[in-house]
Amino acid sequence: MSMIVLDLEWNTVFYHDEQGERHHFDEIIQIGAVRLAEGYQPADTFNCYVRNQQGSLSPSIAELVQVTQETLDASEDFPTVAEAFLDWCGENPRFLTWSNSDIPVLRQNFLFYDLNAAAIKRAYNVQFAYSMLISGSTSAVALNKAVDACALEQDEQFHSAVGDAVYTARIMHKLWEDYGVKTRESYLYGQLQKLRAAKHPPRAPKAPASLTPPDSFEDWLEAPSRYSRSAQHKKLACNTHRKAYFRQSGNKAFLCPKCKKKLPGTRWQMIEENRYVSTVCCADHGKFYALMRLRRKNPYLWEGVVDLYPERECGLLAQWVQFHT
Repeated sequence: MSMIVLDLEWNTVFYHDEQGERHHFDEIIQIGAVRLAEGYQPADTFNCYVRNQQGSLSPSIAELVQVTQETLDASEDFPTVAEAFLDWCGENPRFLTWSNSDIPVLRQNFLFYDLNAAAIKRAYNVQFAYSMLISGSTSAVALNKAVDACALEQDEQFHSAVGDAVYTARIMHKLWEDYGVKTRESYLYGQLQKLRAAKHPPRAPKAPASLTPPDSFEDWLEAPSRYSRSAQHKKLACNTHRKAYFRQSGNKAFLCPKCKKKLPGTRWQMIEENRYVSTVCCADHGKFYALMRLRRKNPYLWEGVVDLYPERECGLLAQWVQFHT
């Protein structure tokens, strides 16, 4: 596994799809990265500009990144640069970034050009680690402020992808030297839970609000939480295709809210577009109905949620299932 500090620069453009809807796209114009050796010591760098194809270069971005349109015009397109970057990263790269904004933009560009984004996974957030270890808070610190505070050499250009990647790598190396194993995510998120618990002590549980019966099945389907109490709620991972939700066994495997036994559901039945139901039965605690709701998160991704309702809490849904089976 290779440890790669990643930083991107992008130019936000707007376009209209085939249906005429307006969307924004963060088009990458520079990829900068640093490969880390043992002890998070910077070892090698990657720097490549990307030819913009979806929109003109914003003057403010050109000034911030200090790049010209002529430089981008002389560069390779994104698929070519992306292939070279992944080859440079090696197998199973583990990314580190300053904040959480780079990885979603990188995935968006991979999906926009129909490239395999399997290697682009969640990154270690060096900014979060810095804030938690230095100040014991979650306040976001600008990269240049962190470089000043750490008294690091400033021989690279800020707001350049490779320059920011070099500074992020140096900060990560210093954190490792000063704090060692405390830089691990397990420790950092443990500290985060303690911080949240101190700021937000648990409150006494409120009595459940009374629910009013819906006037029709359509009303219930529009806002089920208004009329029924979900016994189990889970958010589904984002997918590029809606059909992927029906291939994931986890979307049809539930735990009984009372005895916690695994309860496989029946096949999904479509109620209306992007609304599906599955029947789930527990030998000891009766029948439940799983309602899966999907929606487009953006032009490239779907997201969804599943709620598990006891039969007594969703009589209209139970009637619909009985009538259609």
